Amino acid sequence: MNSKALRYRLFGTYLAIMAVLLGAFAGVTYWLFARSLYWDLDQQLTAMARIAALSLSKQKHPQVDLNDDIWEDLEIRGVTLEWFDANGKPLATQGRRRSSLPPQVSDSVQQIGQLRQLTIAVRSPEIQRAGELQGYVRVSKSLRTVDELLEKWRWRLSLGLLTELGLCGLGGYWLTRQTVQPIEQSLMRVKWFTANASHELRSPLTVIKSNIGLILNHPERIHAADKKRIAAIAWAADQMTNLIEDLLFLARSDQTQQIPHSAKAPLDLEPTLKSLVESFEPQAQAKEILLTSDLTSGLYILGDIAHINRLFSNLIANAIQYTPKGGQIWVTARTQGTQVQVDVRDTGIGIATENMDRIFDPFWQADEARSYHSRGYGLGLAIAKTITTQHSGKIFVNSELGQGTTFTVALPLSFSVMS
Repeated sequence: MNSKALRYRLFGTYLAIMAVLLGAFAGVTYWLFARSLYWDLDQQLTAMARIAALSLSKQKHPQVDLNDDIWEDLEIRGVTLEWFDANGKPLATQGRRRSSLPPQVSDSVQQIGQLRQLTIAVRSPEIQRAGELQGYVRVSKSLRTVDELLEKWRWRLSLGLLTELGLCGLGGYWLTRQTVQPIEQSLMRVKWFTANASHELRSPLTVIKSNIGLILNHPERIHAADKKRIAAIAWAADQMTNLIEDLLFLARSDQTQQIPHSAKAPLDLEPTLKSLVESFEPQAQAKEILLTSDLTSGLYILGDIAHINRLFSNLIANAIQYTPKGGQIWVTARTQGTQVQVDVRDTGIGIATENMDRIFDPFWQADEARSYHSRGYGLGLAIAKTITTQHSGKIFVNSELGQGTTFTVALPLSFSVMS
């Protein structure tokens, strides 16, 4: 992961955490406010029902005096009071809303549609008739006022949440830049050192390879006991050269920066891939691996020919390296919508699910890969991903341990080249 991607990832994580925290705070605040409104409303309804019950219980014969001043502003407050006798027959109603439903005693305030409603039974307070049912009182109130208050509160909370999130975003972006800046400087120093060290190592390796080449060109001068040692030195020099070239490429490349359009050239992938498959056939045959290809025509892209060759060379070489004797490798290419899709599929050792996210990291190799083959430094797939990204493409992997692996590269199809 480069410094820019790290910065965006840290900033995104910080912003997500702040959004969750602020959202939770807003949600709890809204819940407490709504609960408080409903509690106050229920207390009002309970108190009003008790007062209305007193007006009924004071009479020997249930009746209600609606001229009492206490009932005057019920309509203004959106409250409806209903009195019933012991048989549930309506006696009186005060308020706008009237219901034809019979009274049903409830232990607490209930919500019915857009109404909060409470029904209580009224019993006689007289000693001679203590506990005798006199009737019922039902009080209800519309939730329109509460809903309006809650809607205003939601708008205020949403506006406040967005404002706070915006301020947190500005502060988080500045904080992230300050945090990542030392890391960026360290990464730049590492890349500078890697690039310069790799460049400086080229010269002595070139001298070693040149001298070994001269020695190998005159085998009569080599003692028989030294032939294996010199061959091992030559092989090590080649390995070191390849490693240095890979390090130099990664050090000089930005994984997210695309290759300039001027550096790209029209390229037909069909002959390119066909040539690569033919060049790898001797290596595959040496391991008794069947290497085949199925390539369609019209696979035109814009790209750097050297980088594209290196991309698919690494994928094919990786497939050969980790496919056991007698296995198979298929290289297929076709157009898929506006993209060229190339698959490199093998019947190799596969990749464990827990390792799928790390296979494109430089120098990383699974334990299974290390035990199976000692060659390679774990840079091939990292380079393949870098080249794919630089060409505005994507690379995917699908694998099952012990069954095989498929690498899929999707590159933009160039219609201008086709026309």
